[in-house]
Amino acid sequence: TAIEIEVRNIEELQAALKVVPDMIMLDNMKDQEVVACVPLIRKACPRCKIEGSGGVERERLKQLADLGVDCVSVGALTRKATFVDISMKIISAS
Repeated sequence: TAIEIEVRNIEELQAALKVVPDMIMLDNMKDQEVVACVPLIRKACPRCKIEGSGGVERERLKQLADLGVDCVSVGALTRKATFVDISMKIISAS
């Protein structure tokens, strides 16, 4: 079982690192916060994956990768997706 912990700031990160999770999600962090968090995670938990999340758009993906984030979650995939209204009607064969 993998453990992932979501953190919103350095204080939450410091508490999360005590657990030594498999993944830490940096939620809604600005670049300077990510820059501060990544080395702390790498030092305390070298095998821990780092996920960027919260308002991530396509244009920011490379930038997050360059800051040391291993993966991202992109809510825009569901928020901006268009939908199709499909219904299924069952007609009796008799």
